[in-house]
Amino acid sequence: MIGTNALRQPDPLIILTGVMQNAPGLLQHSRDTVSITQRVVDEVPGLGEIKKALILGAYLHDIGKVTWPAELHTKFPLSKYDRKVIEDHPRAGANLLRGIWPDVDPLVLEIVALHHTRPGRRGYPPVEPTYPALVVAACEVFSAMTSFRPYRAGTATAAEAIACIEKWAPAEIAGALKIIATHEALQNSKG
Repeated sequence: MIGTNALRQPDPLIILTGVMQNAPGLLQHSRDTVSITQRVVDEVPGLGEIKKALILGAYLHDIGKVTWPAELHTKFPLSKYDRKVIEDHPRAGANLLRGIWPDVDPLVLEIVALHHTRPGRRGYPPVEPTYPALVVAACEVFSAMTSFRPYRAGTATAAEAIACIEKWAPAEIAGALKIIATHEALQNSKG
């Protein structure tokens, strides 16, 4: 006889985390983005109301990268086809989430689908971003720029990453990142 626990639907988050482990660096980048997003939410008044969606969106923002061929995660230079696959990952991620987790919070889907959009319909897809998508995008870019990436030499400093983010992110989000970076620098100087 099969127990009732065996018939339960598997937790979508557990499935997605398992899938993310197969993409080089994706799980660590997602965890870093969550950590930064949590700290930004704590710094910016008013974000607490959507904290759960922001955190989950930060964790799953790059889930569409699990659809890539393995070599694309470290490939450089990129072909035009590679670039199209890369630019499709927000849409692929939102579609993957809808399929695995039909009742996922719509705000999480929005964050996943729009985390590479920028004001003025820049980025991809070329639509106007929402505020929650920009929050996660700023945190994601900070993580990506200040962390090792196999396809580029070196990393940006926190100040360099923030200078880039200030060009498109809401001022209060960039300001929160400055506070976080300053706090980390102080902690690191204390040894």
